[in-house]
Amino acid sequence: MAICPECGGEIRGAEKICPSCGANLEPKPEIKPLPKALHPYAFLAYVLILSLLIIGLQVRNKFLKNLGSQEAEQVSSEQISQKEESQSQPLFLTGSDKLYLEVINYNQKLSPFFDQLKKIAQELSSSDYKLSTARWQELIQQLDQISNLTQNLSPPGNLGPCRAMLKNSIEQMKTATNALSNYTHNPDPKIKTIFEENLLTSRSQINYCQELIEQVTKELIPELSTNKEIIEKELQKFPPEPSSPETTAPLPQPSEPAPISQETIQEGATNTPLPENAVPPPLP
Repeated sequence: MAICPECGGEIRGAEKICPSCGANLEPKPEIKPLPKALHPYAFLAYVLILSLLIIGLQVRNKFLKNLGSQEAEQVSSEQISQKEESQSQPLFLTGSDKLYLEVINYNQKLSPFFDQLKKIAQELSSSDYKLSTARWQELIQQLDQISNLTQNLSPPGNLGPCRAMLKNSIEQMKTATNALSNYTHNPDPKIKTIFEENLLTSRSQINYCQELIEQVTKELIPELSTNKEIIEKELQKFPPEPSSPETTAPLPQPSEPAPISQETIQEGATNTPLPENAVPPPLP
């Protein structure tokens, strides 16, 4: 039989409360003593150690950064010296390099004419099947001048078809222009068909020629002996072609009249200025 520690009364069984005094008889949990306070000197030691670690990390990072910058400067100086050496040495061009330069040079010369022909084709296709006589004269003169300016441009061997395609494109553009002018005065469905077919064929010839130049350029790039940008700088060393009236005459804009000077007229050329009362030739 248990005895209450408070009043000394008897407790029967496993009662948790004393029937005499009402004291709680459950065992109390053991309370652990609180740790002693940290010594002030130990706290200062911890702060000092932490500060030294931070300073050490900063010094290490600064050292690595300086080391990396020195290596980068050394590498960049070596690259600059190598670049200067390569620039001072003459560039040896292989057969593929020379052919690539010829293709790029030819494309640069033809690009303005391609753009001009596309502008004329765009104007004709958006004309609502109407073309004034004055505008017909201007367009025919422009096409004659483009023909004269491009007839002396010699394409590289692998772009041989471009010369014939460009010539055919100009002639078909002329036929389309004449047909549209005729259709304006005589809305015959046959004339309209001639206009549409020739305009479409002319555009196809231009697009095919440009695609051929692009394809040949892509095929030559893997065969180059060095970077293509370095090779393209050699274009500046190309000897200029002999100047002629055909290559120096300015190309008129679509919105301007097409003045043709007597200096650009060659024997057998078709760029004679049209009279004011000229009319398009009848279509077959």
